[in-house]
Amino acid sequence: MRLTDGCVAGTTTYTLTGPDRLDLRDTCQDKTPTGKEKAIGASATILDPGTNAKFRARYFGGFVVWDFWILDHDEDYSWFISADPTFDRLWIYTRDVPSEVELARLVERARVLGYDVSRLEFPAPLPI
Repeated sequence: MRLTDGCVAGTTTYTLTGPDRLDLRDTCQDKTPTGKEKAIGASATILDPGTNAKFRARYFGGFVVWDFWILDHDEDYSWFISADPTFDRLWIYTRDVPSEVELARLVERARVLGYDVSRLEFPAPLPI
């Protein structure tokens, strides 16, 4: 996606604004962790109140609409796997940078759920 080209250190902040409403703020840094911030926001409606695993986000005042499904998550929410219902987009979110073993486990979980994990993109490791 053009917005995320060259992005590293991506984050998403979810803010509950009502019983069935969320605000989202997606950010990343351009090329390096200290690069210029790129950001986009959306308002979202929870589609399955009570479960809260599906929501519809409206970006750019509703001109771009995406559905997101939370497919799997850790009990402590240290990670979760999100996708769209068309099987076109898939994201793996973690609170901390995962080890290679943890990342491989999460990718395998997404594959078992039916997603084409060969399309996943990962930023290059940062030099130490």
